[in-house]
Amino acid sequence: MSLTGSQYAKLMEIQQKLFDVLIDEADPANWPGHGLSLAAMDRTTRGDKYWAKRNAAATMSLIARAQAIFKAEIDNARRNFGIDDDDPVSDPDPVGATVDIETEVERFEQAAQRVIDRAMRSGGSAA
Repeated sequence: MSLTGSQYAKLMEIQQKLFDVLIDEADPANWPGHGLSLAAMDRTTRGDKYWAKRNAAATMSLIARAQAIFKAEIDNARRNFGIDDDDPVSDPDPVGATVDIETEVERFEQAAQRVIDRAMRSGGSAA
């Protein structure tokens, strides 16, 4: 499977909307019967609460499926360009780390040069 650029962008946009929905759906304060014990809820409220939890789980599943598509697209592109898992592009900094822009640019330039070198060795084709 291969997405076009516009399909990829549209799926990314949809995924962002799903995250917004998930934040609302997964918040227990928004579930029916919030603040009540199960014993204090009537049957309908308990069922509605269960449905709200399942709906949040379904939204999370859609997000995970979109992520799987993105990963498959990235893996496919990496294979097509001969990028190894050892390339620095695949080793992003951990969340919250301070990023030195010069170092990042250098890492990406080195990875790009390796792709160019591979393409030149294979007769001008990166595939």
